[in-house]
Amino acid sequence: MEGTEFDSTLINNCLRVGIPCKNVDLNASNLLLPYDNNQFDVVTCTEVLEHIKSPGKVVKELIRVAKELVLITLL
Repeated sequence: MEGTEFDSTLINNCLRVGIPCKNVDLNASNLLLPYDNNQFDVVTCTEVLEHIKSPGKVVKELIRVAKELVLITLL
């Protein structure tokens, strides 16, 4: 399990409780998640895409790093 976040306080909160977390700005124009193709069996994206300027770009990256399943929820 590993998370991504862009807020340093939230990244530190994850790390403090033992959840690996990388600093990623999903609104970056040159978005490339820092993971290999098919690195994860399941990728979840919960309550995020409604805050993204180019959600299609993010979805393509989620699919790229997922081996089996991408689970997306929206509010």
